[in-house]
Order: sequence, then structure tokens, then C-alpha cells
Amino acid sequence: GYRPQFYVRTTDVTGHIKQFQADDNTQIK
Repeated sequence: GYRPQFYVRTTDVTGHIKQFQADDNTQIK
């Protein structure tokens, strides 16, 4: 069967990484 929980977890991780990257970019500037 399908596991929506895994998909939700992946989305959360991606959003967290994106936010972290944005913060890092600000620091570099």
C-alpha cells in the first residue's frame, strides 16, 4: 500500500532544508 506519512515527512524535511539554505544565504551576504 501507499505510505502518505513518508511523503509528508519528506515535504517537511525539504521545507526545513530550504529555510536553512535561505538563512545561510543571508549570512553570506
